[in-house]
Amino acid sequence: MYTLLLSAAWASGSYPSEIESTLAMPCQPTCVLCHETLSGGAGTITRPVGQALKDRGLTGGSNVPALVDALARLEADGVDSDGDGVIDVDELVAGEDPNPDGVAFCDLLVPTYGCVGSVVPRPASAGAALAAGLLLAGLAARRRA
Repeated sequence: MYTLLLSAAWASGSYPSEIESTLAMPCQPTCVLCHETLSGGAGTITRPVGQALKDRGLTGGSNVPALVDALARLEADGVDSDGDGVIDVDELVAGEDPNPDGVAFCDLLVPTYGCVGSVVPRPASAGAALAAGLLLAGLAARRRA
């Protein structure tokens, strides 16, 4: 029974934010960096990057020191999960998913304006994008009236 409880605690909701912070990523990776689906869950670490992190000592729960150490080992070992010549850690720092079928985590760019205007990467859900679009459409219609 005790072993079952330990294996069920493999994943951690804090790991994406810790990866973002540790590697100074421009945005937070999604759970599919390591898991089969966005919901994660015990026994779903099947993606190459997740397996590589487990092979380098990553444990479940909220073991942030083990995560930081596994990321350092991933970099030191020069792991390139998708074989594109760029190591996994460098792809993560760039906001990209280093799995063979991975895509950029930070695709959505939201402009900011003012004296120090810039384009800031911001991941957003489809619902947030729809809400923003509806808001802009409403403002445009109001302005015409």
